[in-house]
Amino acid sequence: MLKDEHKKPTEITLPPGLSCLLMKLLRHIARGDAVTLVPVHEMLKTQQAADILTVSRPLLISLLERGDMNYTTVGRQIWCEQARKSNHVASQSAH
Repeated sequence: MLKDEHKKPTEITLPPGLSCLLMKLLRHIARGDAVTLVPVHEMLKTQQAADILTVSRPLLISLLERGDMNYTTVGRQIWCEQARKSNHVASQSAH
């Protein structure tokens, strides 16, 4: 139940995919796992991307230099575009 603008409980129906995602999220929170929600198209600084991928920043930089992930430079800063999609790349490279 959610509360609408008049503070009344409101029932909503979730699509199955969203319901499943929400349940996974709640399971992680219940286990005490850290959870970060990032919009898909958001650009991330290298440390933010490394944190999401659970790799070191130097490993992330090496992935960028190898061309395994897309990035953009703005001045001296590097902004990563694919941190969410590239988790498998980072986990394979860590081995």
